[in-house]
Amino acid sequence: MKISLWENGSLKPSSLDTLKVNFIHPTWTDIADPTVEDLEKVADALGIPRHVLIGKLRSNYPHADAYPDYVKIFAW
Repeated sequence: MKISLWENGSLKPSSLDTLKVNFIHPTWTDIADPTVEDLEKVADALGIPRHVLIGKLRSNYPHADAYPDYVKIFAW
């Protein structure tokens, strides 16, 4: 799994720990080539129920909608 965060106009390599710290702020995150185990780690780190994150990513149009108090996650 490769994690990148959008900073200063470009995607920068990042870690799961940095993703966790930045999760409280609106941020663009790119997670490339995650395994199911990687997604479980992301869900645990961000406090998202595993079945919600992984279930959304297995749908025909994977994404999680966001509103002012929610997070928006897209996966291709």
